[in-house]
Amino acid sequence: GDNDERIVVQPGEGIAVYQEAAGTAASRIRVLIEWEETTNPPPAVNEFLFAYPRVEVAATAGYTYNSFFNPISSGKTAVVKRVWFGTETCDGAAVYTNNIILQRTSSATGGTSIATSSIPKKNTNGNNSFMEFRHTGVTVSTTTAGGVDARIGNITPCGAAGQATGWQELNFHSADEKLILQAGEGIALISETAGNANQLVRMIIEWDEVDAGDTPAAQGEYIWASSR
Repeated sequence: GDNDERIVVQPGEGIAVYQEAAGTAASRIRVLIEWEETTNPPPAVNEFLFAYPRVEVAATAGYTYNSFFNPISSGKTAVVKRVWFGTETCDGAAVYTNNIILQRTSSATGGTSIATSSIPKKNTNGNNSFMEFRHTGVTVSTTTAGGVDARIGNITPCGAAGQATGWQELNFHSADEKLILQAGEGIALISETAGNANQLVRMIIEWDEVDAGDTPAAQGEYIWASSR
């Protein structure tokens, strides 16, 4: 958006599109980039953009794919601007078996942790993130964060090869109240019912971090996703 920090690429830095695993020559890849060049790089304002690694295991009800959590001792508040999530693709064995929901959490443990030093900054002059990042079988608590009906987002995964993916984009615009995660709060991507290991799941999140004393005041806005 107009008020977002841009990705800043200083001398000796760059960005690239590459594949993490073997692909196929039938795939066609294109990249479109728009940018400006300046002799005076903008100061860092501590905004972040992160794509979780895909998670392929979804065969258990209540399975947590990804967790974004603000630890109780952070002294920071996360101001979430965007969350994109869903099934990237399905192979021929995938079936409709579950809903995948985004929900607030009050704790997060286990799974595979990602070091904060690995979290991309929009400007490398910025601070490392104070948040905690986990994926693949995280244990979370939602009991004090609204319960089972307090969904922020909800998608139904694709169920056949070549079918349109189940994908949702939550974009909080400049005039919108953002999703505020204070210390001891987080969000997680969860299978609401038993899933299928042939569904490949991704989540992307964009946020900035402010001192706890600078937490934005509540504006009385809400977000809710019904069950399927």
